[in-house]
Amino acid sequence: VEDPTLFGRNYFGRASADDQEQHSAERDLIMEDLKQLKKLAVDYMHPERPVVVEDPTLFGRNYFNRPSALVQEDMELVREYKLVLADAKKLKKLAVDYKHPEIPVHTEDATSCGRNYFSRPSAPPQESLEYSQERERVLAEARRLKKLAVDYLHPENSVVTSDGAACGRNYFNRGSAYIHNQMVHTFPAHEDDHHEDHHHMDHFGMDEDVDHMFDDMRDQFVAPAVPQATAVKPSSDEEEGNLSRSPSSVMLFTGESVYD
Repeated sequence: VEDPTLFGRNYFGRASADDQEQHSAERDLIMEDLKQLKKLAVDYMHPERPVVVEDPTLFGRNYFNRPSALVQEDMELVREYKLVLADAKKLKKLAVDYKHPEIPVHTEDATSCGRNYFSRPSAPPQESLEYSQERERVLAEARRLKKLAVDYLHPENSVVTSDGAACGRNYFNRGSAYIHNQMVHTFPAHEDDHHEDHHHMDHFGMDEDVDHMFDDMRDQFVAPAVPQATAVKPSSDEEEGNLSRSPSSVMLFTGESVYD
């Protein structure tokens, strides 16, 4: 200021000003509490910092080595643990890339390049998608045909189905079935297994069974005994002489049968 006549009064020393000594003491107490709270918060958030004290008589126990402390990991063990996890992640990525070659390769290097694994000259011949699908359909149809053939050759196999509403009729009791109940033979359990081996196909070998049946009938057939023909003396008026005749051509002169 260049005007020597100018003057002013002190804000804190004016007559209407508050007592400065009283507010100064309260302010100092508040600032001291804030400093202690800040130090406590810093010590809590950073327990690795050493405790600095000026009183040589003070002592204390280690927070991490106390008997009730939780098990703490060593710093070297933590670093090794991180290295092992990093190696496991790399191995997992390598395994995924090997099992799924169709996944594209992501890289940030613009100069990297590579060849197609499937189109390289030494690659084995690959099947097209249409050919693979057609092969699956052919194999499925072959499995169905095989099952149909097995069911046809082995009608004794039970039918397995998951449909509770499915039903069917008996092949042997149907209206159009052949009458072959005479060919069914049953034997007691103590019979020789020869009967079972001989007759277990009676239901399905009709032609062979008929031939065997006629063979047995021919073997068991016994021709009836033919009685000897009685010699008939020719009459005096007709001279026939002694004729040798077969039983089927015996001449009955008296009107009576030689079988009577």
